[in-house]
Amino acid sequence: MKETRLIVSIAVTTIFLIVVTISNALAHPADGYQAKELHPYYGTERYGLGPEYNINELYFVRPLPDPATLTEAEKYVLAGLTQDGPGHLRQAYYLDVCDAALGYYLNTKSMPNEVSTEMLKTLDAEPDCISPERLERMKSPISGQYPRLDAREFSPGDFYIRPLTEDEKRHFASLSTEFEELWYEGLLRNPVSGEVRAVDLIGNTVLYVRVYGEYNVIHTGLHFVMTNAG
Repeated sequence: MKETRLIVSIAVTTIFLIVVTISNALAHPADGYQAKELHPYYGTERYGLGPEYNINELYFVRPLPDPATLTEAEKYVLAGLTQDGPGHLRQAYYLDVCDAALGYYLNTKSMPNEVSTEMLKTLDAEPDCISPERLERMKSPISGQYPRLDAREFSPGDFYIRPLTEDEKRHFASLSTEFEELWYEGLLRNPVSGEVRAVDLIGNTVLYVRVYGEYNVIHTGLHFVMTNAG
């Protein structure tokens, strides 16, 4: 059976299925292009997981900042570029970083402290041929540097990403039927049609993600990958 990979990043209270792309570039690849508009609920109480999901040092911000206060670089981090931008930059930057962090963790069973050339090479089929454009693309459009992934405290352009423990996964599942079905029952339910598909959680791994903008937190959520079961 042909396998379908589903990249899942939880931002709104419903599931987003997102296909990851790869990119190209110079100074920062996104410079000079326009970012997409954010989700219409971004910055409201209807967007994202709320503080009831907080556990240990993992917290969720709702509402997030007013979209009108965000820079173009922050919007690119959250949403990617419009159709006028290069195709490989239409994916949200934070999802590129999440995907790289998850891939590294699944390969090594350890979390990197930061994005780096060495980290990215572990994800490439031909590590000695990784392009300079791809390396530039993975730098933060906010800081101009490879982002840290272990920043528990605010740090412009950086992230705090780590895998959930089993107890933490159970905590989330106890608060959400959707998470319970996905992670423990292997069921993906279409919220519109009600259709149910059998799925597997890749690596049995869910990442917590916190993204820092120029002045404050601009995203908190969960990131994981599902495939069709069987």
